[in-house]
Amino acid sequence: MTITITEKQLHQMQVTGRKFKTKYRPSLNQWYVVDGNAYFTNTHIMIKVKDTDLSKSIPVEKTNYCDGCDGFYPSNLDGLIEGVAKETLVQVIPFNIIKTMKFMRDNKPLFKASKMLCRFELENGEYVIKDGATGIFKAFHFDYNYFYNLLSFFKGFGFKEVNFHLVKSDKRGYVRPSKMEAGNIEALISPIRAGDVEKV
Repeated sequence: MTITITEKQLHQMQVTGRKFKTKYRPSLNQWYVVDGNAYFTNTHIMIKVKDTDLSKSIPVEKTNYCDGCDGFYPSNLDGLIEGVAKETLVQVIPFNIIKTMKFMRDNKPLFKASKMLCRFELENGEYVIKDGATGIFKAFHFDYNYFYNLLSFFKGFGFKEVNFHLVKSDKRGYVRPSKMEAGNIEALISPIRAGDVEKV
């Protein structure tokens, strides 16, 4: 079923794209449209809006042209989404946390934080191998602004919550991107390593 993208949603797509845009790969600074599916990535996050009525790619700038947008765009984005492990830890995130996250971000000095991360703890942890030593994987960490802006994107499309699939690490300790999804939107976000393995 084809979904009509409203002017408000189109604006939301461009605003979100500008928040994630990269100066090093200008060809990525667009919503790349193929067969009605719109993709955006900066290699740290990826968003897919499925089954839209869009017929051409959309630059994230307010103008109808962006320098370098005709360059190479990754072609394996669907493969990345499909590659997310089936056995994932699913966390339903209500969007009322966005207000709290915005307060924390805007008042970062109050929390004496030089860098803010989103942390999801595992109750029992899981054993992994890292740097040749056995350890317990304790938590997932994500860039705070990336996480906040992705939640805001889903909210801007009218969703009230998102399913967040925390993808477990493999036996080598390699952590794959985790997935957010709601309705016709899927997004990937790469985790950050931040002392998340305790040696045993």
